[in-house]
Amino acid sequence: MLGQRRRRAARLRQQGQQGRLGGRDGTALGTVNLNASAIAIAAGRAHNCAILFGGDVKCWGYGSGGQLGYDSNDNKGDAEGDMARLGTVNLNASAIAITAGYYHTCAILVGGSVKCWGRNEHGQLGYDSEDSKGGAEGEMAALGTVNLNASAIAITAGGDHTCAILVGGSVKCWGDGDSGRLGYDSKDNKGNTAGDMARLGTVAVGASVETCLLEPSPPHSKVTLSVTLSVTPSSWCNGLHSPKEGVTPSFWWKIGGYTLFGEKRV
Repeated sequence: MLGQRRRRAARLRQQGQQGRLGGRDGTALGTVNLNASAIAIAAGRAHNCAILFGGDVKCWGYGSGGQLGYDSNDNKGDAEGDMARLGTVNLNASAIAITAGYYHTCAILVGGSVKCWGRNEHGQLGYDSEDSKGGAEGEMAALGTVNLNASAIAITAGGDHTCAILVGGSVKCWGDGDSGRLGYDSKDNKGNTAGDMARLGTVAVGASVETCLLEPSPPHSKVTLSVTLSVTPSSWCNGLHSPKEGVTPSFWWKIGGYTLFGEKRV
């Protein structure tokens, strides 16, 4: 038992040395200094990102590959004062959902567009290339959106691949296709060559989703309600803001500071 505790302590010290714990070491652990309240968080293999109240994003930890999104490969959070000085990631829009893979990060922005940054050996960023993003000067300002041909309502990242649920309930996945993890009946990578994302089909999951309502949660969120414009009212909705009388949504999702209500159509 004592040996296990010592090994665990050693792992925590090693993690703290790379800054992924948000402090100089893993002892006397307090709260991470983000200078704002967080509403969502994601952890990669050696880095972390949080959406702050209002939609800004901050990332810290291991930075080699650009996964922190600060136009450098530097670690953040492993030196005195790092977290107090930590800026926000330049996404040119407010984020409502975030996910992290081994060494890449993706966010859904207000309106449903998606941006990804970090390492990209398998096309996991979704930009029709294997070029990393976020590690060189000006890359985040120039970062485009992933071509999904629809607005995303949820997103998740595996080690070297990414999947999104789109408005209407369809699913698309891109990146490392080994073991069939993308769901396209092959082991081929997707998103790493020209035209891949425009051609990318949807994963056959056997069901679809109709969405009805987006509202700020908590109240008075600084993220604007323009996100509702990306949601098409379904036949069972009374406009965008409530189901018809007598209709109860079959599910709801928390996405950043928003709540999405919907109905599953099999």
